[in-house]
Amino acid sequence: MITIIMEKFLIEIRNGGDRASCLRSIQSFLSSRTHFVTSVEWGCLEGEHKAWLIIKTSNRDDAMRIIPAAYRQNAKITRLHKFTGKEIDETLLETPRILSTKHPIQSQFKGLNIAPLG
Repeated sequence: MITIIMEKFLIEIRNGGDRASCLRSIQSFLSSRTHFVTSVEWGCLEGEHKAWLIIKTSNRDDAMRIIPAAYRQNAKITRLHKFTGKEIDETLLETPRILSTKHPIQSQFKGLNIAPLG
């Protein structure tokens, strides 16, 4: 039995800077007849002429194929990862200088009530 590991991707697509561009983009997605079209979120009404979609697929190439061809060059695909507590603990152990009060990251969190993990 072959197990396919699905990864989660955030797809961001710029669709132009005006109402007509937005409408063409929306129509392009609707005519693509993919079931993903119902998951696309649009920022056009807020003046953010982009569309966003989070999907699970086996790889980045499959994620790209979901996008209508005319918009692929304007797409940004980011693989998402949710860190587990164990992964965070292991990362902190591998980089102890983050826990040092002299490290620059500490100054960003000064005054916040954040306890160390573990």
